[in-house]
Amino acid sequence: MRLHIAWCLLCLPLASPSLASCLPVKVNSVTSKELVATYQRATQVMGKIQEEKTIETNRVLDRKQLTLPTSVNEEECIYDMQSQTLLLNYMFDQYRLTSSQHQVLKQYVELVGDDVDIVVEGHADNTGTERYNKWLSERRTREVALYLKDSLKLGNRIKLVAFGETSPACSIPENKRNGCNRRVVLSLKS
Repeated sequence: MRLHIAWCLLCLPLASPSLASCLPVKVNSVTSKELVATYQRATQVMGKIQEEKTIETNRVLDRKQLTLPTSVNEEECIYDMQSQTLLLNYMFDQYRLTSSQHQVLKQYVELVGDDVDIVVEGHADNTGTERYNKWLSERRTREVALYLKDSLKLGNRIKLVAFGETSPACSIPENKRNGCNRRVVLSLKS
């Protein structure tokens, strides 16, 4: 008997095709998980195969469906369905998770499944000293990892990296407008 787990990701984006507005209250995407068993049957009489014809039968053992709603605005987080990367944005000089970010993280973990490692990258903008920004990005990374490990029971599946201000996502003028360099990025480890 061979078991196959078939993942089917059906995405019904409301905005752009590869970028959901994030994860939490109108339906944005549906994930289905099917556990299928494949059996091979051959007829055998007293030690000899009487019929060499093999019949494969697939039977669905378990079917789960998860609907991920969306209502968190893009200023708080961005989710890329294609790469399954989640980006959490932060206010100036903040590292603690908000309740909506807790909800987004929980749904992200449900979406990506139980068998993957998650890389958590912390970033800061260039406001303040380089040493302070490194510390701030480490705090952001640790806050997310602590929530994933303790509250969501992910244990050693979490890998941490803190960049400080060394890996900006946007220019300094753009960061001053929208804080795009104050972020934590969650991605799947390949």
